[in-house]
Amino acid sequence: FIAAEDGKEYFFHRSGVDSTLNFDSLRGGETVAFDIEQSQKGPRASRVRAA
Repeated sequence: FIAAEDGKEYFFHRSGVDSTLNFDSLRGGETVAFDIEQSQKGPRASRVRAA
């Protein structure tokens, strides 16, 4: 999950990580930028990239 600045948490899948960012190198607490899109299960983070 990714926490937004407003405190909301969004699910994201590794397929939503931008190609400029290595999913396996992500660590908890790291600052990233992302878009929010609607999925069948509700809002989720997409285009996750370095901030």
